[in-house]
Amino acid sequence: MATKILGSYPVSKADLGILSVLPEVVGESGVPNWEAAAGYLMMVVLVGAMVFFVPVSFLAAKTGKRILFILALAWLGVVLILMSTIGYWPGVSPVTQAMILFALAAIPVAIALVVMRPLLADVIDADEKLTGLRREGVYNGMEGLIMKVAAGLGPLIAGIIFAVFGASVEDSLGVRICGPVAGVCLLIAAYAFTKYPIKK
Repeated sequence: MATKILGSYPVSKADLGILSVLPEVVGESGVPNWEAAAGYLMMVVLVGAMVFFVPVSFLAAKTGKRILFILALAWLGVVLILMSTIGYWPGVSPVTQAMILFALAAIPVAIALVVMRPLLADVIDADEKLTGLRREGVYNGMEGLIMKVAAGLGPLIAGIIFAVFGASVEDSLGVRICGPVAGVCLLIAAYAFTKYPIKK
């Protein structure tokens, strides 16, 4: 997003002022290093997620993990779909648009990081009530397998999209399509998770 989308737009003076505060983003030439900027955009998500850990823990205790996780999936799905619109918002620079969307992504990421393991623990507890067996190893092993398959499929699908639709500054349609594809997958996951039966 940073190198192929943001890098294709001229940078305003205001954006250059913001970017120049970040170490190694704007050199002496005054041209932004979008590779370095990409790292800072990811840092917005991770630091933002850390900031929201405590409020999310409080919310999870109050509203329940299930509803919060569904909200996180849907929220991040919408944010990823909106990533394809960077550069098209009237009156807002592409850099500002990206910062807004990456900041908005921090909240659902925080929710996922806080509630995913407790959700798995609830499933293990429910399984014990049904079977009388403690099968943490089986559940953790299957969760690890599914995560590894997903981690492998993501780059594969992105690579296919890039190859078919383009992934360069001049032809960035593939980069723009990746966000909505991932977003739709998350919205489907949010709907699927509404069938999750454990209400706590």
